[in-house]
Amino acid sequence: MFKIIVWTFVLVMLYRFFTRFVLPIAKMTRTAKEQMQRMQQQMQDMQQQQPKQHSSAGNRHIDGDYIEYEEVK
Repeated sequence: MFKIIVWTFVLVMLYRFFTRFVLPIAKMTRTAKEQMQRMQQQMQDMQQQQPKQHSSAGNRHIDGDYIEYEEVK
């Protein structure tokens, strides 16, 4: 009889441990992973669109810090 009570107690404690700690952590990890994948996909989409917008502005070539001026005498 004592053996059955001990095994029941152990099983209940294991069940509580898994439902209160392991499962929420697993859900949180899965949710965080999905959100990271969504954010990475959004960043990739933004990077693919960005070079098309800046291609005309990127053609200019600037040689250092040279400033054109007129000499006054």
